Amino acid sequence: MLSWPARGMAWNILLRNIEEVCLTSEIKRRFVGMDFLAYAMGSGGTGGQGGSFGAFVPLILMFAIFYFLLIRPQQKKAKQHRAMLSSLKKGDRVVSSGGLHGQITGLTEDTVTMEIAPKVRVKVSRSSVAGVIGRSEPNPQSQETK
Repeated sequence: MLSWPARGMAWNILLRNIEEVCLTSEIKRRFVGMDFLAYAMGSGGTGGQGGSFGAFVPLILMFAIFYFLLIRPQQKKAKQHRAMLSSLKKGDRVVSSGGLHGQITGLTEDTVTMEIAPKVRVKVSRSSVAGVIGRSEPNPQSQETK
């Protein structure tokens, strides 16, 4: 049997051997990983410029689809709404975005005064007018006097 100091030396030798084995395997693992990383980052035999443009093709197609399906129709609708707001005049029957139906009795740059019931008038923002229900008809008496 080994004496007490000899046992300590044996443990030290064993621990050093374990540390060397672990260190060696760690170094090997890191170098193998770096080798793989260098291979993955390389061009791999493909054309450098052609491959980079090919990566943008799906992105360009997605933008075109979004433009024609979402952006363009929304812009057309906004343009029609602006045209409708600029053509408002007294006597038009309109509905607001809040659901109020009424007849326009007054217009300013930013507001519309609507009569929603006899002698009941409300002011709403011009942009909150959702649509025109009926256009005002010209007064026949005013045309005859001209």
